Amino acid sequence: PWFVDSLPSDWETVLMHALRHERCGIGEIGLDKTPKGGDFARQKTVFVRQLDLAVMFRRVFIVHCVNAWGPMIAILGSYQFNQPFVIHSFTGSIEILNQLLMMGAMISIGQRSIVVADAHEILMKVPSDRLLIETDFPYLPGKKKEDVDVDDYHLAITDIYKTVAQARRVSVELLIEQVKDNSRQVLEFIEVPREGKK
Repeated sequence: PWFVDSLPSDWETVLMHALRHERCGIGEIGLDKTPKGGDFARQKTVFVRQLDLAVMFRRVFIVHCVNAWGPMIAILGSYQFNQPFVIHSFTGSIEILNQLLMMGAMISIGQRSIVVADAHEILMKVPSDRLLIETDFPYLPGKKKEDVDVDDYHLAITDIYKTVAQARRVSVELLIEQVKDNSRQVLEFIEVPREGKK
C-alpha cells in the first residue's frame, strides 16, 4: 500500500507473469491509513485485484494492515481462501484476531505486536499451528532503517522469541520448532504453476 500511487500501469501484467512462471507468493499487500499509505480508495482497488489473483492462482499472500482493520476484515471476509495467508506483524485487537483466525489466517508476531494493549492475550490466543514470528527487518521500533545492522536483527528476533515463549509458557526451543513447522507449511504451498478457478 505504500507504493500504490506510483504503481506502473502494467503492474497487473507483471504480477500475472510472475504467478504463471515463478515460485512466488504475493505480498506484502494490504491497506495502510498512515501517511505512508497512498490514496486509500486506490489501495482498496489494488488490494482487491491482488487478492483476486491470489485466489485465481491459489498463491500464498502476506497482508499488511495499519489502522484499517474494518475495511480489511470486510474485504478479506468477502473471499473463500484455499491457500495459506499471513497477517504481517499483527497489531489488531482480540476481536480482529478472532475474525482473522476464522478466515484461516496465519498470524505473524513482530516487535510491534508485542507492545499492543492486548498483547499477552493475543500471544496466548493464536493457535500453535497458526503462529509465525518475524522482525520486520530492517524496520525496528526506535531505529532508522539506515542504522539497523545484523546485530540488531539478532537481538530483535531473540527478544521476540523470548517474549512470545514466556507469554505462551513454552520453551524457546519448542516455539522455534512450532514456527519452523508453520513456516514450512506456508513455503511448501508455493509452486509453479497453479492456476485455479477464474
